[in-house]
Formats: sequence, C-alpha cells, structure tokens
Amino acid sequence: MGAMQGQVIVDLTGVPETLLMTLYNRAMEAKQPTGMLRDPLSVDLLKSIKYPFVQRFGKPDLSHVLRAIQFDAQIRKFLALHPSGMVVALGEGLETQFWRIDNGQVHWLTVDLPEVIDLRRRLLPQNNRLQMLACSALDLSWAQHVDFTQDILIVAQGLLMYFEPAEAHKLLDAIAERFPGGEMLFDTIPRWARTQRGHRQSRFYRMPAQPWGIDRDQLDEITDMHASIKDMQILPQPQGRGFFYGILYPLLLRLPIIMNKLPMTVVVRFAD
Repeated sequence: MGAMQGQVIVDLTGVPETLLMTLYNRAMEAKQPTGMLRDPLSVDLLKSIKYPFVQRFGKPDLSHVLRAIQFDAQIRKFLALHPSGMVVALGEGLETQFWRIDNGQVHWLTVDLPEVIDLRRRLLPQNNRLQMLACSALDLSWAQHVDFTQDILIVAQGLLMYFEPAEAHKLLDAIAERFPGGEMLFDTIPRWARTQRGHRQSRFYRMPAQPWGIDRDQLDEITDMHASIKDMQILPQPQGRGFFYGILYPLLLRLPIIMNKLPMTVVVRFAD
C-alpha cells in the first residue's frame, strides 16, 4: 500500500491508534467487489492516510467488519422506531457509521479525544446533523450536549474493554442515571481475553491494555450493579465468510460452554 501524494500523516499512540486498525479492516473488506460491508468512505479514508497499515496490522481481519454490520443493524432498528432520534457515539475513532446508516433525519454526536476529533474534522465530511465533541467518554460533560427531547441511543463500539472495570461500571451507571428511557449499545470481550500488556497483533504492533471483560453468564452482574437497567439483550452474530467466520465460529456459538467465552454485543434499555 504505497504512499499517495497529499496523504495525511497520522501519528497516534495508545488507544487512539486502534482506530486505524478498525478502519483498515473495514476498508479492505469494503473495497472488495463482493465485500460484506458497503463503506466507500472508509476506502477513501484509508487512501488519504499515510501509515504502515499492512506492516502494523498484518492481514485484514473480519472481526471488525462483522461488528460494524452488527452495530449498523441495531442502529437502523432504533431509527426505524425513532427516525429523528439522537445517536451518541462514544470513542468513535474514524468510524463512518453515520454515513452508512443516515436516514436524513438522525442527529449524531461523536465524543472522542481531541486528537481523534481533529482527525475527523480534517478527513471526514461535515453535516449539520453531525456534532463532534473533544473529550473522553469518561468525562460526563458530554451529556450536556445531548438533546433530551429526542429518543437517545448511546453507542460504545470497541471502547469499554479499554477501561478499568471500575471505570466501565461507573460509566454505565452514569449513563443509566442520565438517560432514563434511553438505550445503550456496546460490545465486550470475555474475561480470558483481558490483558494489561495488550495482545500482540504483529511483530510491529501490540494493542493497548484491555482490562475489562465479562462472560455471557456474568451479565446478571451488570443488571445487579445498575438498578436502572430494565432489559439487556445479546445480539446475534452476523454470518461471516471463510472457514473461521463462516463455518467454525457459527459452530462455536452453538456450544454453550464455548459461547460463554466469546465476545458479544449487547443492547441495554434503561428504565424511565
């Protein structure tokens, strides 16, 4: 993947750098003629950034593609019921979800760290229904920018696992308290995948620490800890492609003892 004239040099570290990995995986799939994800903006984004994607991240992985498909589907369900609702995307990185699901009415608030918001402003199109706020998801001041007259969906895609357990639970509690009647969509890693050192992605890249994870049979702990949660649902895994995601992974999901130890995506509804 050679450098192109006019490319933007991106120099990120830590958790913000992971946005480049998810972008890479989405874009490499989207550029395929028979790709599972239609995301032309991510393809353009990838071309516009000067970064050693292949060296750092290796062969593209379908996990982030399937997650994006899963999140897109749930957000579309929300918008089918609340066409002009508000989506608050925490730690969104260079996700291009707004343009994939835009129904012409949705209001969208992106919350991310200043260096990420700077990138989004430089690289992504503007829209009068899309706001961006430069702060950590853990800084609850972002809630002041939410339109409480709208139906609200909070989205945390690929985020909570990077928090300490106490931070993740504190954020869930704060969101439940501030957004009665709202919904939250997030994904988790299983307990065995938690790491303080970070998983090795390639010779040249180690991911940041991922301290928080939870197994499927522990979800009751979340509802017990957060009284405002009235309903929690694990979303079905989209059908993948190839041996692992097309054959093996669906089989593993049918084995309860193994399914319990796999990542999951959850939608939570808060009491009024």
